[in-house]
Amino acid sequence: MQGAQALHLNPPPDGFDRLVICRPWKFTSGGVYSAFLINDTPAVVFRSGCAYFNVKSGKHLIKVKITDYDGNAWGRHGNELIVDTQKKRQTIVLFDAPKGKLKEADPGFPLHAMTAYEPKNPLIRTVHTAEVHHTEVVENKKQEMEEQAVILKYQETIAGYINKKDYAGLKTYVNQTPGASRYIPDYKLRLLFIGPEKFQVGDIINYKKKNMSDLLLAAKIRSSKTPYRQFSMEEIVMLQEYNISDTLIAAMLEVTTEIEKEMARDEKQRKFLVSQRAFAQNEQQASATSSSSPGKTLASELGQEVGKQVIKGILDNIF
Repeated sequence: MQGAQALHLNPPPDGFDRLVICRPWKFTSGGVYSAFLINDTPAVVFRSGCAYFNVKSGKHLIKVKITDYDGNAWGRHGNELIVDTQKKRQTIVLFDAPKGKLKEADPGFPLHAMTAYEPKNPLIRTVHTAEVHHTEVVENKKQEMEEQAVILKYQETIAGYINKKDYAGLKTYVNQTPGASRYIPDYKLRLLFIGPEKFQVGDIINYKKKNMSDLLLAAKIRSSKTPYRQFSMEEIVMLQEYNISDTLIAAMLEVTTEIEKEMARDEKQRKFLVSQRAFAQNEQQASATSSSSPGKTLASELGQEVGKQVIKGILDNIF
């Protein structure tokens, strides 16, 4: 955004008010940072300009301190402020860093002279609701970083097996590490490893070679507690080329859909229980105080096509 006046081009959604926090210093590349909390939730860290948020209507506690979130120097010597946001106007809060003071600005404060700052740190949310608690924000970021580290480990380990052409080791690794198969870079090789242990696509191909009936194979597929995947049309064509019948492909799609629905129901129930606990905690507090993708990695560098003879050897000797 070129200026804070552009905020008017994107009004807050229904049920929310606009809150703008400004640190009106002239520099952008020097000096120390200031960190801000909204309702004890990490909101933004920046040197100069304005940061904007959509917040629920009502009172909000804003705290600030020089530098980052570390330490315990919050809420002292005037560096906290309660504002009451309203739908009819945006609420502007100014931080005088030299004096360490927060104050609410007059509605006529010249926002057009300020830079509308949009944070790039994933920890920081430009859209904040009062229901989001500090712990949840921090835990979400921590979980995201842990997931990225796990994915990188998957990719590096898989790349090692592929470089050594150790496909038996790759099968053992994938069986022992649920979720790793999706990070196999070659799509034809990845397809063989989709599905539950001992009944992956590669296993089904070999059972077909042993003339096992579609009726028995489909029953076994439908009894799975592990999803296959929502195959693309290209993958379906490839499965057909492996002599997997439409009946078996449909069974894999059906069991995947059912498991995904069950997982979605479980996640909905989990979120409901979390919200109920948060509501109960807020009620208790109120009564007590009346609260890349991974980007390109080794996987993309090792995305060369696996030859048909290699696939044949894998099917003959591993599955």
